[in-house]
Order: sequence, then structure tokens, then C-alpha cells
Amino acid sequence: LTKIADPVFIGYCISQNADCGNKVVWKSGPHEKVGVIAERSGKPCVVEYSEITTEMAERTDSQGRLLFGPGNICNHFYTLDFLRDKVMP
Repeated sequence: LTKIADPVFIGYCISQNADCGNKVVWKSGPHEKVGVIAERSGKPCVVEYSEITTEMAERTDSQGRLLFGPGNICNHFYTLDFLRDKVMP
């Protein structure tokens, strides 16, 4: 599904001056058992499929796309500054 240390993903994160990044794959359907990227209390997070109600899983936008469609594939990017300053201050 993905390359380890994907140079395109890493390059994109660097080009955007991102301190962290999370690569996703769009879910094949609303009930696919994979965590999704969402917002909780105004902050991005991963919400596990077991935490989402059926109603939430099936929500779509005005174009019919899943609102909880970006599936987390656990492919992350972190800068050393981010890890040092935000994760382990």
C-alpha cells in the first residue's frame, strides 16, 4: 500500500514546513475497520473505528463523500524539533 520512508510524502511534508504529517488512504466504505482522521476539541486526531457510531460512519458531505473517509494507515512524519518540543518537552 505504501513505501516505507516514502520520499514523496516526506518531501511534501518538508516543502510545507510541516512539523508532523499523517498519510491516509480513503476508506472503501463507511464501515471499513480502520481509524480515521477527525477533529476533537479543535485539534486533529485519529478516531478508532470502534469509537464511531454507525450514524457518524455513514455521514457524507454535499457531494456524497464520507465525512470520516481518510483512513489512518499509521505512516507518520515528525521533525526532531516537534518530538523534542511538543511530544517530550
